[in-house]
This record gives sequence, structure tokens and C-alpha cells, in this order.
Amino acid sequence: MIKLGQFCVDITHGKLIHQGTEIAIEPKLFQLLLLFIERPNQVLTREAIIERLWLGRYVTDNAMNKQIANLRKILNDDPKNATYIQTVPKIGYRLICPIEAFEKEIASAEHTNNSKNSQTLLFSTIFSLILLSILLFTLLKRDNGQLDKPSHTLEITRQAGQEHSPRIIPSTNQLLYLREQLNQKNTELWLKDLTSGQASKIALNDVSMFKLIAGIQDDSTKQVSVYFAHQAQKQCYVVKAQVIHQKLENLTPLFDCSEMVLGNIYFDNNKNHLFYSARLPEQTSFQLYEYDLNTNQISLLFQPSPLGMGNHAFDVSPDGERMLIMNTNSKRNTQFYVLHLTTNQLVKHQQLDYFVSEAIWHHDGQHVYYFAPPPSHQILLADLEGKTAHSVVSVSDFLSRDMIRHNDNKSILFSTRSPNFSNQWLTNSNDKLIINNSTVYDIIPALFHHENRYIFSSKRSGKSQLYLGNLANGNAVVLSNFEQYYVFQFIQLSPDDQTLLIATQNNVWKISRAALNRENPTLSLTEEEKIFTSQSPITNIDWIDNHTVAVTSLNQKSPAIITTYSNNNQTLDLRWKQLLLDHKNPEQVYLIEQTTNRLFKAKLEEFKQQLTAEKLPVIDTGFIMPRGYIHLKIFNKNLYYATRQQGDYFIVKTPLNSNGQSSKHLLQGYYGYDVAEHGVMVSHLESLGGDIHRTVGTDD
Repeated sequence: MIKLGQFCVDITHGKLIHQGTEIAIEPKLFQLLLLFIERPNQVLTREAIIERLWLGRYVTDNAMNKQIANLRKILNDDPKNATYIQTVPKIGYRLICPIEAFEKEIASAEHTNNSKNSQTLLFSTIFSLILLSILLFTLLKRDNGQLDKPSHTLEITRQAGQEHSPRIIPSTNQLLYLREQLNQKNTELWLKDLTSGQASKIALNDVSMFKLIAGIQDDSTKQVSVYFAHQAQKQCYVVKAQVIHQKLENLTPLFDCSEMVLGNIYFDNNKNHLFYSARLPEQTSFQLYEYDLNTNQISLLFQPSPLGMGNHAFDVSPDGERMLIMNTNSKRNTQFYVLHLTTNQLVKHQQLDYFVSEAIWHHDGQHVYYFAPPPSHQILLADLEGKTAHSVVSVSDFLSRDMIRHNDNKSILFSTRSPNFSNQWLTNSNDKLIINNSTVYDIIPALFHHENRYIFSSKRSGKSQLYLGNLANGNAVVLSNFEQYYVFQFIQLSPDDQTLLIATQNNVWKISRAALNRENPTLSLTEEEKIFTSQSPITNIDWIDNHTVAVTSLNQKSPAIITTYSNNNQTLDLRWKQLLLDHKNPEQVYLIEQTTNRLFKAKLEEFKQQLTAEKLPVIDTGFIMPRGYIHLKIFNKNLYYATRQQGDYFIVKTPLNSNGQSSKHLLQGYYGYDVAEHGVMVSHLESLGGDIHRTVGTDD
């Protein structure tokens, strides 16, 4: 045991104790604490911390600062008046708190030992700590040994906010890219000279650019043209424009994209064609199209059957002759295809057992770069059959979907992103309720109905885990230890708070609250706990009573009604598209009509008796849901939903009686909310960062 100020560090069991109470601490933070204890009063450089915690992989300043800030938060340390961790400007950090070794079982008489014995015990403990750290380091190295050493990367941009969508202008050393900032509505367009390092912002003149396609320089005039997707009001256009004196001028709309969801877009300068993937808003499957700028004609490409997510992403080979297609089925398994653009020959290649959001051709036209499975943030390089796959990039932040080949014929450019979400009260009737936040992807809060507690998902320990927050004291404890990587979409507590619903994109699990034990965290979500599987994305879940659940998915004609104790699965009449409960007045259920989006209500008991009947005993509320609403909830006869308008998220509250007044709350970003007696808790975007990088020595 190590005494560290007001804390005790149990090295053997990996625990941090404060005044007899164990403090929740993530494994990586505990490793960081051990590293400081191992070297008291010594300056730890950022490089030394990266080597120990991340095995020398590339780590952004934001990720490093986040770990230090989280450790300081656990230790109640003020960086401006540090008592534990001192910042050494431009160098690193130093542990300045005295440390002392002791044994819990030592009798009081033995505490009179001389200082020499105490020092011996301290040095012995630290020596054991060093051995433990070396062992952990060795195991981590062994776990990562199956991959080649990641290539070195260079940051191309280091501005505030997130820089993404790098587009090299062919035959030049100039880079176009987009930049987003948290409190800024419109995306910025920047041009950087990679030789001089100078960057300048291009004035967009009220253009709302949400997708950068390409930049092309005319060989004779040196005039730069930019291809991009522009959105204003409810209109979307793919546009060509020119950069003149650092301004975007001469905008020419190419085609209307208002009635579609755009995926990838690629400009073929040799053919003067645009290739793109798109789907209709009400569908899930992407298809591939070709737009001929010479004739203004759009045609559907020959392609694999668009099932599941369909053909959502692609890349054209360096010679322009072949298209690499990512086809993802309803189980989110991605299959690689290669389409020969001149002959329409389609060849199937390797299938991966996870969703690959992006892949691009290598410069040699034979190998491909693609993202590794989560939770790792790696770019792999392999042939089309997956042989000789090895890591060429490994970073700590998320990877953005915008890899491109560099003009040097050997390296690639890619972007990272680090969105940090935290839970906050949107409205709150009790200002004494305290939320526990780490700003490390704290998302999808689910409020208890009868207690001052809530459950949420967080990546504090790397993978998404479930946490239990106590609103009375602001503490949070981890409830799960999932070994598998999950991307949670919904979390809902039953009306009696005894059962938890958890949903990913395609599955719903039911977990007893008693099974969520802090002393024995849940290790997996089992098949026995799974109550629903969908081949299309799940769009809403809600409890109808303590034993009945309604699940809505995108391609399902009407909600599935599941009795959880018997796994009896029924389908509501096709007239209805969604079903939900007023958790304050649980005797009422509400239904939304398919064709009109009109909201109806019914008495719960009457509804349960006739739920499959064509004519249910329903009452029209007179309210019509707006287009594009998501995450609908009803509480105390108030209707809540989220919506996105021109890039901004809103939470809307509308009373279902004529006496109340509607309200609309603007959010910087959004990842779930919940409503209970105390108010509305929402996961909002706390900070946004990310840079553009270039690989160095990928294949050297």
C-alpha cells in the first residue's frame, strides 16, 4: 500500500482509496498514477508518458491533456495550485505530493519503528511497483506484437477545432481542407501550401459547405476550381466554384441532392465525371451513381445488390480503371468488391466480420488501406484478400472517414477527430442534483423514475461501459466490464426501475438491475438476455409496462410488441409506426399514425387487450409530428423530441394540452437525452478537436 496525500493506493489489487472508500478509476488512469508514484519528484516528459501508456503510438495533445485532467479531477487537484501533479511548462509533469509506504495490518506499537525501516519499506514497495509496471508494459507489448510497428505520422494542421476532408490539388503541393469549431455555425474552407506551411481561409460568401469533393488547378491559367456539396434551408446542391483572391466565386450548381442522403463523392478529372453513393432518406441502402458533367446525365452504376447498408463507400484506383466498393449487409459485415469501370466486370474479394466505414486503394493499385475493427483506431494495409494485413497507423483519437493518397506516390493523408460529450441538465427543478462528468464520451443518460440516480454509457476506460451515477453526491461507479466492443444507441429503465433495456443499432437486450453489480461487473450481453434483433437500424425503444416493450426499426412496417418474461413477439397493426408510454401517467399509451404522423392516445389496459386489432380504441390528440423528429418521449403529458435543422440539434418540448407553451433548446451537439421528475438530462458536445495527418515511411 502507498499513502499519497489523502489517498491510499492499493498496488496489489489496483484500487484507489479515499477515507476508507474506494474511488472508481479507469485502468489507464491507474497506470498513469503508478508511473508518477514510481518516479516521485521527477519530471515526467510527455514522451515518457506516451511510451508507457500508449507504447509509443501517436497521441494527440488533446488526448494527453485529457488523461492528466481526469487524474487531477480524481485527486481533487487544482492545476493552478497543485498539491499532487505539477505542470512543468513545455516539458511535462511532476508528482510533488509526498508518498509513504505502509501496511494496513501493522499494529499500533509497530508504528514506532525507526525511519530507516520506513525508508526500507518505501523503497521495497516502489521496487515492487517498478517490477509490476515492467510486467504490465511487457504484456502490453506482447499483446500488440502481432502488428507491425506503426508508421510515423506528421500533423499537417494544428488549429483549434476539427480539421478534416483533406484534398490535395493534383500537380501541386497545395491542400484544401474543412475546419469546424464548436461555437461556429458554418464550416470553413482553408487552403494550405505544404511547402511553406502557410494557410489561408477562403471566404465562402454565405455558402454552407458540408462536403468537400475536390480541388482542381487549370494547367494554363493556374485557376483553382473547387467541387463541393452545399446546403441551404432544405435545399442541397453539388456545386462547382472558383477560388479568386481568397474568395469563392462563380458558383455553378451541377445537380440537386435535396431528396437524397449523400455518402462518398469522387471527382474524376480525366473523364470529367462525378461518382457518388446515395440513398433516399427513408431507406437504409446506398447505391452508386455516375454524373457526367459533359452531358449532365446521371446513371446507376453496375454494382453488388444493395442490401443492408448497401454500397455505402468506394474509391477509384490511381489509374482510374477500377472501383473498390464497400458493400455492408444487415449484420454490418463489409464485403470488398472491385468493379472494372470499362467492362462492368464485378469481382468479389474478402469479407470482414465488422463494418468498414472506409477503404482506399494503395498507390500500387493492388493493396488497400482500411480501418481496423473498433475499439482500436488503426489503419491497416493488406491485399484484396486480407493477406499480409498489418497496421500502418495507430492513433488514440477516432479516425475520420476521409483518407486520401498523397501526391508523393507513397504516403496517405488522414484525419482524426476527438468529440467529447458530457451529460448536463437542460432543465432541472432541483439545483442540488450533481452530475458526474469525465468529458470522455459520456452519452445516453437514462434517469431512474423513483431515485436520484441515472445510468449512462462512457468510454472512460476505453471501451463503452455502463456507469451508475448518483445525483445526490455526484459519484459514479462502473457497472459493466464488456470485453466486446458495443456502440450503444438507447438505454431505458422500466417504470419500476428494476430492468434495463440496452440497444445497439440492431439488437436489444434486457438486463435485470440486480445483475448490474459493482462488485461483479457484467462481462457480456448474452443471447439469453437478447429480446429483439433487427436487420435494419433500430430507431426507438420504450417500455409499455414493467414486462412489455415496444421496438421500432427503420424498415419494419410497424412496432414490435415484446412481452419480456415470455419473449412473445407481436406486431402492431400496420396503421401505426411508433408506440410509447407517458412514464408520469403510465395508464396512457401514445401511437403515431404511419401515413399522417398524427399522434393518438389510448388507455393502456384497453390497448393491451386489443393491440393487434385493426381498429384500436384510440383518441386523436390533434398533434402532428414534424418531419425529421427523432428520440420521441412523453412525460407528464408533455411531448419531447430531438430534431436537426441546418446542422444544429434541438430538443423540443410541446405540451399535449392547449394551455402550455412550447420550448426549443439549441445544442452544440447531441447524443441522447432522458426526461424524469427532476427535469431533462442531455448528452451534449463539450469540445471538438481533430487534425489532418500524413504518414511517413508507410512502406519504407
